[in-house]
Amino acid sequence: MKDEKALKSFFILQLHLLVDLSKQQLAYIYDLFKSRILGHLNPQYFSDKNPKKTLHLNNPFLFVKSRTNDVFEYSSVNIPSDKVRRFFKIPSDGDYEYLFLDDIIRLHINYIFPKYDVIEAHSYVINYDESINIEDEYSGNLIDKISVQLRKQ
Repeated sequence: MKDEKALKSFFILQLHLLVDLSKQQLAYIYDLFKSRILGHLNPQYFSDKNPKKTLHLNNPFLFVKSRTNDVFEYSSVNIPSDKVRRFFKIPSDGDYEYLFLDDIIRLHINYIFPKYDVIEAHSYVINYDESINIEDEYSGNLIDKISVQLRKQ
């Protein structure tokens, strides 16, 4: 039997549990977001006028669905895991509580998209088989490029 005192509790907060955070914890997370994360974010808006946004492969993003004036809008925002760590320890009463970088961004998504009513935001990464040669460039449609390379195989 393991010595219980030697074990430290480790708890990663899930977004739906964030409603239980204290005012001090929320203030700490807000300061963390403003000082260490916000400057690394780069939101991209998708629209009929600009449908060919380039998404960088193998990088994490949040896909955001929002609404303004009863019109749905879609966008994405990078998760800067190459600039800041992926987990953050937050102050707590005895336990070691951590938040995912994704959830800190999601918690403050209205600061990134202030003119929109954000409905949902989901993490995603676009991965591809390294044997398929797809250039990550600003011209062309990514789906067309993938289709061409798949036909070559």
